[in-house]
Amino acid sequence: MRQAWLAKVKTLLMDEHLLLMRFHHSTGLIWASLQIVFYYVLSNFLHYREDLIFRLTGAFLFGFFTFIPTQQKLKLWHVFFVEFALAFNLPFLFTYSMIINQVNIYWFGSMIFCGLCYGLASHPLFSALVFPSLSLLLIRAIGHDHLNEDQFHLAQMSILVSYTLLFVAIAMRLILRHTTNEISQLKFEQKKSEQLRDNFLKLQKRESTIKTYVRPSILTEIALGLDPLAYKEREVTKAVLFTDIQGFTRLAETQSTETICEILNEYFTAINEAVYENAGEVDKFMGDAAMATFDSVDDCMKAYLQVFKHLKAKRHDRIESQRPVYSFGIGLSYGTMLSANFGSVQKFDRTVIGDPVNIAARIEALTRYYNVEVIASEDFIKELPSGYQYFRAIDIKAVKGRSQPIKIYELFEHDSELLKNYKLKTKETMAQSITFKSRDEHGAADDLIVTMIQSLPQHSDAAEQDRFINYISKTKILKSGTD
Repeated sequence: MRQAWLAKVKTLLMDEHLLLMRFHHSTGLIWASLQIVFYYVLSNFLHYREDLIFRLTGAFLFGFFTFIPTQQKLKLWHVFFVEFALAFNLPFLFTYSMIINQVNIYWFGSMIFCGLCYGLASHPLFSALVFPSLSLLLIRAIGHDHLNEDQFHLAQMSILVSYTLLFVAIAMRLILRHTTNEISQLKFEQKKSEQLRDNFLKLQKRESTIKTYVRPSILTEIALGLDPLAYKEREVTKAVLFTDIQGFTRLAETQSTETICEILNEYFTAINEAVYENAGEVDKFMGDAAMATFDSVDDCMKAYLQVFKHLKAKRHDRIESQRPVYSFGIGLSYGTMLSANFGSVQKFDRTVIGDPVNIAARIEALTRYYNVEVIASEDFIKELPSGYQYFRAIDIKAVKGRSQPIKIYELFEHDSELLKNYKLKTKETMAQSITFKSRDEHGAADDLIVTMIQSLPQHSDAAEQDRFINYISKTKILKSGTD
């Protein structure tokens, strides 16, 4: 218990003096200079010169004791040496002055001034205990032989009054130090808060930039503490959406780079929003083309419809503002594919490859051939809900990369109500014509196409016509066989 108490006292003294020693070292000569000026002015004003040399010597000692090399400030014995030197120096000067000057205004003013200086510069424990004790001890030891009883009591009262002011100075210093510490702490916390805010904003901006260039699934892996570079190849079953702008080469030849950039950003923005709002992920951009994957055909269908809804509104705005318009095609497929990191340590790309990916790209290219906007594979159609009707078979086609022809379908839910109703009514007729064609019964197939052409809805807007049927009637695709 005693050792713990002594340790606390030692800590109090050392902690306080770590600051005070720096204060003494930096300001000791200033305090000494103030005392010298004070003694000189006051002695000239009151014509007391007999103890001026002694007082100036004491002031120099005050400066000497306080101006000490900083490397010694951590030694406890040095702390006590400085404090006791100061505590003894000043009362001795007061007592000597009292003996010479017989307790006058000069002595009293010197005591108050030095007491206040000492109270502001020294440790509170020494200021409050050692300084007054030494002063009273010296005046009792020396004063009885030089002062009468009235002067002696007056000296004691003067000391009490002086040290009352000393305690006020101590309290002021403690309050000021506490307030200063609080202000310093507040400033430190404010600066730290500002630094944290700046760092947070930088990290937020960095994260936003990374999110723009890195796919969400990889960011999720990083957030979970996983290493994207350690991603193992695996088979996944997904729906694939492949799309690009039709006639982009010709568009790039005839339009400025600013216009091309505007068109591409408008187009890709619609793709991005539709994909990510429907639980998909953009796999890559390739020139004017984009590829996205979905875990379900249902999400893929929602995304494709959202793309058409958004870009139809943009197309209407472009026509009204007389800006260049563009068309695009979409290919949809479904199946099992390989997901892996492809590339090298300098550049990796997390992507999917496989038959469904190839089919999506190939049938998207056929949208120009068949004059339609969306083509889906048979595997994709099989995953649609049983009651879904907005699709029709358009051909059995051999595509590049496949040894066997595949059956392809047009999706038309995005069409106008007039055109959707027409395609629903003629859906079975179209399916029969495909069947006749597969049997090389081209005459029967042509007859069915003729009936479909005759039932085409008439509309002032040519875009409302069934472009596929019109294309067949002009080019006789059904008679040409598979390519």
